[in-house]
Amino acid sequence: MGNFRKILATALRLAALTSIAGVGAVKLFADQNAPPHGAPAVNSDRPSVFTASLSNGVSIGILGIGENPSTGKQWWLANGDLLNTPPYARMQNSPNSPSAGCVTREFSVQVNNRVSGSVDPATVWWEVAKGYYVQSNVDDQRGKEIPGMLARAETVPDIPDGATIHANVAAGKWNVALTLGAGGCGGLMNYPGCPKFVVFSQTFAVKNETHIFYVCGQRSGLDVRFTAIDRAGKPVPTNCVNATGSADTLVAEYNVNLPLKSIREWQLQSRPFDQWMEIRGISLHAGQRKNVTAATSDDQQHP
Repeated sequence: MGNFRKILATALRLAALTSIAGVGAVKLFADQNAPPHGAPAVNSDRPSVFTASLSNGVSIGILGIGENPSTGKQWWLANGDLLNTPPYARMQNSPNSPSAGCVTREFSVQVNNRVSGSVDPATVWWEVAKGYYVQSNVDDQRGKEIPGMLARAETVPDIPDGATIHANVAAGKWNVALTLGAGGCGGLMNYPGCPKFVVFSQTFAVKNETHIFYVCGQRSGLDVRFTAIDRAGKPVPTNCVNATGSADTLVAEYNVNLPLKSIREWQLQSRPFDQWMEIRGISLHAGQRKNVTAATSDDQQHP
């Protein structure tokens, strides 16, 4: 345990020395009464759910919008219609007060990341504005966490025409971008399919687990996962136990439930965020009616 800081400091020094070297056809919602696939039954009074869907089955649906903090306040649908029953009772985290000219809203969104005909789920990264947000688990009226539902409290400009939820989707095959020996300790820069730079520490043991530090320069448009391969060639997912970073650099500690002697190698795997979905014209005020539309990359043009 006493070597953690030394390992992290070494990884950061290596990172510092490493060079970091069309609008789709907008479509109105055809069926606003159909909830997104797998949506939790949390509101029997909900008249409609606004959903954007890809042909591969991946979808994102807005369950409701509320002021932040939303407890005891009116919720509404994406088009501004009032919602009788909120999708959840409370967020477990909440952001600070908004800046001038902005509002902070809670967006309750249900994502179906299951891909038709594939075992691997898609990675869906959604945002309302490129700025300050808090993503949180949510509780029901009894104080119990609602499985499978996340919410974001986003500070956004008070846009008269309404806000847009944009979701980047990576649903393709994972490719091995980089392999590393079981003992770790290495780094590469500007490697195809990798973040801008990648630096690993030496591995170290914590009880029957193996840990490693991973420092990378984040590259937009790339979905990355870190996997251990055991002696039989079977992939074993890692867990991120600590992480910090910025828009440019991520420093994370990963562990895998294997002793070092059972690991053959580490793999950095990647795939592109090459699909997208949008829900546009979302009302930021209860009762303020908007014409909500959807567009996706299935329309063959980039937004």
